[in-house]
Amino acid sequence: GDRIFKLAKVEGLYATLMVSERQMRHIQAGASGEVALLSHADHNIPIRVSSVIPVAQVKGQEGNQFMITAELLEAPQAWWRPGMTGLARIDVGDKSIVWILTHRVVDNLRLMLWW
Repeated sequence: GDRIFKLAKVEGLYATLMVSERQMRHIQAGASGEVALLSHADHNIPIRVSSVIPVAQVKGQEGNQFMITAELLEAPQAWWRPGMTGLARIDVGDKSIVWILTHRVVDNLRLMLWW
């Protein structure tokens, strides 16, 4: 009576991404990016953000996270399986080196001195 295995279709797969609330303001539907799965970290899969769900979920020590769904732009490979994990990069446009190095400090100062 125990379930030994479960069959799943490999067609119609999509990526579910969790983005911290600090980074969420930079993400737009239609943005492109890529995903690297842990089992094949050397293979980058191109993606396109299809929807941004505007409700935060609390993820313990990580704080609030927002869920994003992304369309995989590559044909399914034989080794892809539902539930695989990895890391994603989403293109949010060009930023200056100064902004990249200082935006977290500036955001923290704005939060501390908001009054």
